[in-house]
Amino acid sequence: MADRTRARAKSTAAGGESQAAPGPDRASLVIASCWLISFFVCSVLGMFLLWDERISSEGFEALLTQLSQTYAVYVGATVTFVYTGRGVAGPRAPGNRLGVFLAIGVSLAFNAALVGTVTGVAVGAAKLQDALAQIAFLGQYLSWLVAPVLGYYFANPNLGEQR
Repeated sequence: MADRTRARAKSTAAGGESQAAPGPDRASLVIASCWLISFFVCSVLGMFLLWDERISSEGFEALLTQLSQTYAVYVGATVTFVYTGRGVAGPRAPGNRLGVFLAIGVSLAFNAALVGTVTGVAVGAAKLQDALAQIAFLGQYLSWLVAPVLGYYFANPNLGEQR
């Protein structure tokens, strides 16, 4: 595989066809997928609660509003960095993998807490008003941990793995 990459680089340097820009690295795709899938799962759980008449349409609107307020910044920033190439594109330099693990771990933990909160309503273990308060609490207080870790990960070219 390395030989093909070198051959393409030589071809491009010698005036051959230009290469397309490399896509996002695997860890960035994992992080973006985590945020998108979790938002989707929470929204679908809310729809099922509405369709099953366990919450009112006002409750559904309140749930989606709270989820949107909590997820908008993270989903928007993550998708922007990953799919527009604004962040580090292609293979990242080999280096400190702790940042990668922190970014993935914080994303998984934060999203597990939110999905778990909405799931609690779906299984009847929590009331909607309590879940809304919990989502607001998690969004406000964990953002001080989540935002800097994701920002550091997406802005630092020395984090990640070689493909």
